Amino acid sequence: MVLHKYGDRLYEGLIHTVSLHLKEMARCIESAQGNTFLGVLNRNWIEHNKALQMIRDILMYMDRTYVLNFKKTPVHELGLNLWRDNVVKLFNVILQALITNMFVIKLMNLNCLEMSCFQRFCQGMKHQEYLGNNGSSTSS
Repeated sequence: MVLHKYGDRLYEGLIHTVSLHLKEMARCIESAQGNTFLGVLNRNWIEHNKALQMIRDILMYMDRTYVLNFKKTPVHELGLNLWRDNVVKLFNVILQALITNMFVIKLMNLNCLEMSCFQRFCQGMKHQEYLGNNGSSTSS
C-alpha cells in the first residue's frame, strides 16, 4: 500500500484499528475486580506489547519510508502512545484501581506474583511517562 501512495490510509487505519482494540481491552481491564485486576492488567500489557512488535515488523517498510518522510510517529512508539491514551488516560477507574491494589498489596502482603505484576506495570508506566514527557516525537 505504501508503494502505491496509500501510506496515509494504512497509517490512519492502523491508528483506528489499534485504538478500537485498546478500548475493548480497557473495558476488560476496567471490569476486573479485586485480586484479578493486576493479573488482567499485566496480561493485557504483555499481549499489547507482543502484538505491537509483530505489527512493527509487518509495517517495517512503512516505518522506514512513509513515517520518516511525513514526520509521523514510528509504529512501535505510536502503539505505546495509543496504550497510554486509550487505556491509562481514558479510564481513570484503572488508575484508581491500581492505587487501591497498591495499598492492598502493602497491607495484606500478597504473594510475590502479584507484587511482580505490579512492579512490571509500574515499569511500563515509567516508560510511558518518559515517552510522554521527553517530546522526542509528535504525531502530525
